[in-house]
Amino acid sequence: MVNGMTEFRPFENTVERVLTALNQSTSGISNPEQWLIEALTGSRNENQIPVTEYSALGWPPLWATVSRISGHVATMPLEIKRETEDGGFTKVKDPRNQLWESPNNWQTGSTLKELMQMNALLHGNGRALIVRDSTGMPIELVPLLAFNTRTVLVEGEKFHWVIAPQFWNYSLGVLEPGRSFHLHDDDVLHIPGLGGNGAWGYSIIHMFRESIGLGLSGQAAALQSFNNMGRPGIILEAPIGKFRDPKKADDFLKQFDASQAGIDNSGKTAMLREGVQAKILSMNHEDSQFLDQRKFQRDDAQLIMFLEILMGEKGPYKSITEKNTQYMINCLSRWIVKWEQECDRKLRTEQEKLENVLKFKFDPTFLVTGDPISLAIYTGKLREQGAMSGNEVRRKHNLPKIDDPALETFSNPNTTPGEAPDEDKDNDKDRLENDDRLEKDKLRDVARNAIGSRIKRVAGAEIDRVQRAARKGKNTLKTIETFYDKFESDLGDAVKELGGDPEDAYKYVSESMGQIRDIAAVTDTSQLPSAISGLVTSAAWNDRADQLTDRILQGACHV
Repeated sequence: MVNGMTEFRPFENTVERVLTALNQSTSGISNPEQWLIEALTGSRNENQIPVTEYSALGWPPLWATVSRISGHVATMPLEIKRETEDGGFTKVKDPRNQLWESPNNWQTGSTLKELMQMNALLHGNGRALIVRDSTGMPIELVPLLAFNTRTVLVEGEKFHWVIAPQFWNYSLGVLEPGRSFHLHDDDVLHIPGLGGNGAWGYSIIHMFRESIGLGLSGQAAALQSFNNMGRPGIILEAPIGKFRDPKKADDFLKQFDASQAGIDNSGKTAMLREGVQAKILSMNHEDSQFLDQRKFQRDDAQLIMFLEILMGEKGPYKSITEKNTQYMINCLSRWIVKWEQECDRKLRTEQEKLENVLKFKFDPTFLVTGDPISLAIYTGKLREQGAMSGNEVRRKHNLPKIDDPALETFSNPNTTPGEAPDEDKDNDKDRLENDDRLEKDKLRDVARNAIGSRIKRVAGAEIDRVQRAARKGKNTLKTIETFYDKFESDLGDAVKELGGDPEDAYKYVSESMGQIRDIAAVTDTSQLPSAISGLVTSAAWNDRADQLTDRILQGACHV
């Protein structure tokens, strides 16, 4: 910085020192450096598959992990807060908070954080230029992309070598497009990944090019297999001489496919005549090994990014709270600390650093809130211990504030202050028991509303799918049975997540299917759709969702 302003220095004055640090005279067409080659053509593995940022993100497991981590960092609010005497933090009005709302002319704060985190994950370094005003306060953050930025150490000082692209729009007009600049580290917000010298991070695209290349090779091999060597699921073998006319053979296959292929024909009975035999082709050992290899590649992506499970996997966790807590500890926490410390170091004044009262803090509340049952128990305990007021509990459950002085106090609602006379002790005991019962009833109501809302959404989806299957009019029972095979697993997961017994989901599905079969047994096919629709929309059918909610609540709360 010069007089508080961000200084953009061409390499003219320091080029010899920088190039000495790079141990390179130039990096051009005649003698390109390895980083330049990889930026243009990709890092190649033993299979000669080019691994670039774009090709690597084309591997679904890596896309999922990068998107998940970057997306969560982007959505967590990052604000400067004041540390209180008791170790907590309170929000303050500060213009620097606007940096993470609108960091520049073309990006939102979440977009910039997501971009920087993606660069940190894939290339080992997420960077943004800090543009300051004449007082030294940051007023703008401009992304520095990994493929045209390199970090170097020169005589104990850290610099970032930047080649400004033509299309960048800098509001202050201080960077000239197409030129190379070196920026001092004080003017760059730098989020490094794991590295060997503490100055910059390693690129996983380079470090794990073999693993990523193997995943890309597996995709290419699968595509080649399905395109050129795809195997049919069934072969029809006709007696010798049966179909000498190619047109008759083609017509026979088209007729067979029309009557047997597709979801609508699932479960139909096929008839073959005149000696034609059907042979089912099963998956061979090579196909099975190929699928296992694809699963292991998915595990590789999780290991690289410190993710224990990906979206859609159940894992060993008993609840969403436990799952998210492990995700925070094992994966996100290291990035949160890096972001907070880097913002504290680069975006605060020297006086603020000395006082160390104002600090940048992420708010991961939405990630650690947990499931409704756990949240109800958690807030109930804090309320009893005087750590939360009644209205604070309501805010945690997204309920509106109530203007009641009793809900603004931190006293335990299950006890009565003061000491009663001896003759009133029995009355006090009854009153305390009654208050305790009322508080438990309140917590139970909150939990029941949360569980009931989730179960009714799932039950609503069930009714919709059953009605749609009934309206099709083809293989109605078979289609409904196929749906319930999948629905039983989904409902079981939801029940388990809410703290109930998955066996209740099995009983619910069995009862649903039993009632539908009973209706189908006594109803004409033409009237079956309206009969099934009437069944699933009846009050008795809907009452079963409430009964399932009660069973889950009883198992979760043990009351």
